This record gives sequence, structure tokens and C-alpha cells, in this order.
Amino acid sequence: AQYRRAVHYVDSVLGAVVEHLRAKGVLDDTLIVATGDHGEAFGERHADNAVHKNHLYEENVRTFLLLSSPKVFPSASVDHRVTFVGDVVPTLAGLVGGSMTTPVGGVDLLSPTYVERIVYFQKTALPTKYGLVDGRWKFIGEQQGPGRQLFDLSTDPTEQKDVSADHAKQVAVYNQLCSNWLVRAQEDAEDHHDESR
Repeated sequence: AQYRRAVHYVDSVLGAVVEHLRAKGVLDDTLIVATGDHGEAFGERHADNAVHKNHLYEENVRTFLLLSSPKVFPSASVDHRVTFVGDVVPTLAGLVGGSMTTPVGGVDLLSPTYVERIVYFQKTALPTKYGLVDGRWKFIGEQQGPGRQLFDLSTDPTEQKDVSADHAKQVAVYNQLCSNWLVRAQEDAEDHHDESR
């Protein structure tokens, strides 16, 4: 109930901003963007899954990107593609006609050349875990432990049936991909930190 009240409050604030922009006569020339960095869990799908930092199930990692502009988006639409937070800046740069001067690892989601790719994620709260979504497949692995899960989101969108035992080679490949991605991400972060000094 508290979470729903918080969402309702944020919705009312966004509504007030939109009405203010409309009253000032600038709404048609404004791009409104809202997003979140993670989902929230309430133990509904997985009994031991509450809040957002304990697991990497869909309720933890799925979030939203809301883009609103009467000129750019004359009608409402919903897109369920799998992306990551690094795609927000390149997408906004593309919308406003800008260019990226610093690489952020993301892509413009509205580009005509956009293609789906593997999307990675991690959690740093103990036990640390990483994972990926590759089309219909969702992999979750412990960074420092043996735990591995694989879900077929096309037939099991709420991740109730771990099929890792039936796809051992695929799990091994996904675990290695996640490990490689994590090393690259840490190296990129260190390089960026060194450049900003």
C-alpha cells in the first residue's frame, strides 16, 4: 500500500508538471522523460524476494522508460523490448538531434538500425550475482558461488521453472559471457574514472 501511494504521488507530481508546461504554452516543445533504475519485489512471485536488491528476477530488474512529446510521439504506444539504463542517454541524444561525445555503452533505441542484443545486469549486495537476457533466455548466476538459474521467458515469464539442468552447455556459456562482461564493465569504469581526474 505504501509503494502504491508513492507511485500515485509521483504520478500526481508529473501531472502537475505537465499542466504547468501546458499553461506556459511550451508543452508541445517539451520532451518529458521518466525512468527508474530497478523494479520492486513484494514476495508475490518468489516468496523470499522482497524489495529490489536480493535477487535478479524480472520483478527486480524490469523497469520503465516513459517518453512523452506531442510532436515526436503523436500517439501512445508501448514497446516491450529488453534494454538497459545505458540506452537512455543515446536515445535522448538522438531525439534532440545531439551527438554522443562520451561513450556510455548504450544504443539509441529509436534508431532505424537498432537491433536487439544481449543485455547484462548485476547486483552488488551479497551474495553478488550477475545475469543476462538473450532473447527468450534469462540467466542468473552467483559471481562467487555455484548458483546458476536459467529461465525460458517465452513460456515462463514469471521465472517459476529453472531449466538450467536441461541446458548445461548454454548455462556455462552464459556464465562466461557474464563474467567477461563484468570484467569489461569494471575496466571501463576505471578508465572513465582515470579520464575524469
